[in-house]
Amino acid sequence: MHSYKRCLNNKPGVKKSSFHLNYEKHIYNLTLSIQKRTYRPEKSSVFVVSHPKLRDIIAAHIRDRIVHHFIYDYMAPVWEKKFVPQSYACRPGMGPLQRSRRFSSRYIGPLPRYKSMFYADRHKGLAIGNLTSQFYANIYLNELDQFVRHKIRSKVLFWQRYVDDVCFLSTDPQVLRAIVLGF
Repeated sequence: MHSYKRCLNNKPGVKKSSFHLNYEKHIYNLTLSIQKRTYRPEKSSVFVVSHPKLRDIIAAHIRDRIVHHFIYDYMAPVWEKKFVPQSYACRPGMGPLQRSRRFSSRYIGPLPRYKSMFYADRHKGLAIGNLTSQFYANIYLNELDQFVRHKIRSKVLFWQRYVDDVCFLSTDPQVLRAIVLGF
């Protein structure tokens, strides 16, 4: 029930569906399917947005978003202790509107095929827009964050990461070239 309420809190303008009319029954059935290991995600809604940049959004069904919140609530306390302060995706009090907004790229143009889930293999990639996608990016890229924190941080003025976008600032172009070329 807590995960369901979090879904609604994070999406105040969420479109009411038949799920909401009988949410207690649906959550009970969802719980049973997870316990019995028969849970399967529903089909997601897919659409394209152009702000702040062109990208595919894959919006999970409400019952799947409940599962995402459940997974996040279970795993986040363990992982949050391991994350560096320069990582921003889906972390309380951190996000693109806090520090990274002024450094984010803003372009409108054709979306490259390699960035679109429409052209990805069926079992590859993370659905952009899902809580678990952002959280898993933090987990998968934590090793990179730790490397930057311990090996590169002293060489730059500023660095941060939001999901798969990383920003380094330095007054020395050679340092930035070395980062791009892999030291």
